[in-house]
Amino acid sequence: MGPPPSQEHLALLAEIRALTESHLTVTSKSMMPRQAEPADDHRVVLAVRTQ
Repeated sequence: MGPPPSQEHLALLAEIRALTESHLTVTSKSMMPRQAEPADDHRVVLAVRTQ
């Protein structure tokens, strides 16, 4: 085994962990379902292809 990690290395790992956790928190909040927006009064016309 090599020498133990330096304090600087441990600080970098802690910063990476904190950034990752904050990113995951933001990402999971943005993936939460939103309340549906009201539909407008326009009708949608679908074309049906026949053979």
